Amino acid sequence: MEAIRTKWGAAFGEDTSKLIDDFRKFNRGEKFYNKYTGETDDFSPLMKELAFAQVSKFQPISMLEMPKMWLKSPNGRFLYMLQSFTMKQVNVWRQDVFKELFTKGGNKVKGTQAALRLASFFTLGNMGVDKINDLILGKDRDLEQLFILNLYRNIGLINKYDMDRFSSGGYGIGGGGFTGNVMATFLPPLDPLAEGVSTRWGLL
Repeated sequence: MEAIRTKWGAAFGEDTSKLIDDFRKFNRGEKFYNKYTGETDDFSPLMKELAFAQVSKFQPISMLEMPKMWLKSPNGRFLYMLQSFTMKQVNVWRQDVFKELFTKGGNKVKGTQAALRLASFFTLGNMGVDKINDLILGKDRDLEQLFILNLYRNIGLINKYDMDRFSSGGYGIGGGGFTGNVMATFLPPLDPLAEGVSTRWGLL
């Protein structure tokens, strides 16, 4: 319980002791009264706040997790489609690993431990998800293949599909090739917009 005070004491302030007491009650199997619904709950409001903060560290579950320009530009949010989790993952690596390893005063041991922990977490976690998807879709990929696939994902901005596309000279902006594929990877997905404008122009 003291680990909670050490890690979350600054965030919860005077409520830290109550949060610890709530966890002790939870471990004893006690219920919590919800004054808003008049019913009992398995978790206290403070425990839910802690769970939200912990989950939001790894997943974009609210607008708080999105970039400032996403919040200020409702009409430009499509530029971030399918990229929100990737950006969050990259930001976790930046905060927990790169700041410790490559900034003055950083803790190299802590950064290395965080890198190993995150690599294991994302690799094994995504392997489990991929295996479930394979069972549903009837695919038969072995664990070694899934392991390599998810190691690529840990880079954050690139995956195995992109690597295969680079090596094969597949499609990309400007006719394909390595440069075109790099641009296609890091630029927003503007192809559907360009096709729509082209189609609309042809109808005029």
